[in-house]
Amino acid sequence: MVVQYILTQFLDFKTLAKFKCCCRFTKECIEEYEKTWEGRFKALEGKYRIDLSECEKAIADKKPEDKFRILPENERMLYQTNQMYRHKDFRHVFRMFCGDNQVATMAEKRDGWAHTDNPSYFSVATRHDSIFTEKMPELIDVCWYDPSCTINDVLPEKYYTIYVRHLVKQHNSIKRTLKIFVDGKAFYPAEDGKEDIKKTFSIHEEANFPSMINLDSGEEYPYDKFFNQKICEIDLTEYQDAKRIDISFGWRHNTDYWKGGYIIDGVLLMPNEVTPTEESMPTIEKFLSE
Repeated sequence: MVVQYILTQFLDFKTLAKFKCCCRFTKECIEEYEKTWEGRFKALEGKYRIDLSECEKAIADKKPEDKFRILPENERMLYQTNQMYRHKDFRHVFRMFCGDNQVATMAEKRDGWAHTDNPSYFSVATRHDSIFTEKMPELIDVCWYDPSCTINDVLPEKYYTIYVRHLVKQHNSIKRTLKIFVDGKAFYPAEDGKEDIKKTFSIHEEANFPSMINLDSGEEYPYDKFFNQKICEIDLTEYQDAKRIDISFGWRHNTDYWKGGYIIDGVLLMPNEVTPTEESMPTIEKFLSE
């Protein structure tokens, strides 16, 4: 049985499903393997405060031979899946495993600013190139522009690079018309057990945003396509004792001109060792269908 269990770690998902039908001992071994990984996922659920209900639903909905696609073959592969899991307390926040012991935290931006309910200013649509789940407002034409977004419950023991994932249309009136602010809040438990102590810190401020030039490479970002624009780097290791850390983003109009042709998908907080690319960016739709 021990030998069988070890061998299961080196077999692909479809082979495991086929072996499960071979004999009673193999079936029991693989079912035990499934339970082990489900248990490890439960441990991850607690550690990273993620909601595995969508993953569990996907497992339940799949055919038996496809269920193994949800579970990584071993622990190392778990951090190379580029899969997103929704935060259990903040529904707009997601975790993504993206490398050896690397976890990114990201948030979608869908509402909460002026005029998004006015169809002459914004249209609301589902885009398949979004990495998130909800319909998003596409900016048509507006003067007052003030969206904001927060990545709640950031893991504090990392050095991160902050990205905004957005799209600028070829025909736009948005370039260099905005300011973007990035601030942080660290919450520490109070000694009396009452309201948490909050420490606010400024991270970044940038005018003339968005620029279509990648400052690292000097190349121009593409129009009519989502891209991840680097904002800044941040060291959160000094806040390791915090109960929770939130990173907040705010966009403000830098001019009184009318603005259009712009879409915000969300914001990403990536470990410094990980550079987001379109190939590495997952989607919930992809996660549930593969």
